[in-house]
Amino acid sequence: VNRQRERPRLRVIVQNHFRVSCPRPVNVFFKPPDKKAQATMWTMFPIKPGTKVPVFSGDWRLHGSSDPDQIEAWRDAGYDLAIDCEASGLLVIDLDGETGLATAATMDLPETYTVQTPRGGRHLYYAGVGPSSVQKLGPKVDSRGTGGYVVWEGPGYEQINGDAVLAVPDWIVPALNIRKDRKTAAVNEMDLP
Repeated sequence: VNRQRERPRLRVIVQNHFRVSCPRPVNVFFKPPDKKAQATMWTMFPIKPGTKVPVFSGDWRLHGSSDPDQIEAWRDAGYDLAIDCEASGLLVIDLDGETGLATAATMDLPETYTVQTPRGGRHLYYAGVGPSSVQKLGPKVDSRGTGGYVVWEGPGYEQINGDAVLAVPDWIVPALNIRKDRKTAAVNEMDLP
């Protein structure tokens, strides 16, 4: 009799050559009763305590899990947690400090699930797909989506708005792509020798 404990298995989807853990679809309008329940909706991976550095070497996307037992084991081992935004179906708007908050005040950003960051900024969580970027929406306003991650559990990261995660506003992804298209067009129009 084999008495070894079997590890729970996750359904795995191979998409664009990345392994994505996907035990169930994300219900963007579900408001969980606590932080542990929220974690099971998203794909997470461990990061070194007090940093943004993944614990595992190589492609951090290969180590993500939404299995609550695995996430709890990482917590018990003393690791902080980060969310794989792409695998979790999230586009997170990252407002860096007071400048980012002031820029966001001029935008049409609906209230959604929000986490305060250690330096006084905020992460606004939206359900949807979009590119990761640096200051394409304005000064000190970044986005984390495709190929990006955000710290979710670590020193100085605190949930300040537990509302449901809303769908990404219609204007954000086109705005990110327009700015990218303008840059490409400007390079193409240059008169090169």
